[in-house]
Amino acid sequence: MRIAARLRFQSGAGPRATVRPARSAVFRARDDLDGRCFETVRSKDIETVTRLDRYELARHFRSAFGIPPGRWLAMRKT
Repeated sequence: MRIAARLRFQSGAGPRATVRPARSAVFRARDDLDGRCFETVRSKDIETVTRLDRYELARHFRSAFGIPPGRWLAMRKT
């Protein structure tokens, strides 16, 4: 970790930016998943709703709720 920070400093890139969750997109995804929890939900459908790709959505969803969307949906179904 220190080596990476030192290399970043030497390159002039500056400190690493933290990713803030896209709150509105994450809440749209959660609401859509909640409304369709007993249907088959494809990642393409959620991508359309949130305008994020599945990797961005998973990262932001986990940041906001602590679990990925697939696990959240599975917990809602039980």
